[in-house]
Amino acid sequence: MHKFSNFIFNNYEEYFSITRPLSLFQRKRLFDTLSPSEKEFLENDFDKNRWEELLVINEINRKSDLIKKKYNRDLFFIRLKVLSGKKVRVKKVFWNYVISMFADFPSEYLKSVLGGIISRADRDDPSFLILKLDKEQYNE
Repeated sequence: MHKFSNFIFNNYEEYFSITRPLSLFQRKRLFDTLSPSEKEFLENDFDKNRWEELLVINEINRKSDLIKKKYNRDLFFIRLKVLSGKKVRVKKVFWNYVISMFADFPSEYLKSVLGGIISRADRDDPSFLILKLDKEQYNE
């Protein structure tokens, strides 16, 4: 239990689990009605317990599942195959969709789906070649 007994939520986890079914707008509206001290408490708990990282990773996994459902291609499997030394060829429309789905995510969170790989394309080829990123390229 927290030190402020008049708070509605005991921690960010409780806030998130209760407000999860709400729309983003509803969740924000509810948050805005909380006292300044409770908002600060929840924001500190959010940071301390690394909720941002968890929520971003969950969203990446959700988008990966959507891609798999739409194109029947598993990004995690593609990455593992490429990292084991095999080359994978994918259609440009698929790879452009993948890149657009993850364009707004910070790169440090994308390692599980795109880390260690690179794509190459010829102008006249309707596909991308997915290759393992050389160690020298990691530092560029």
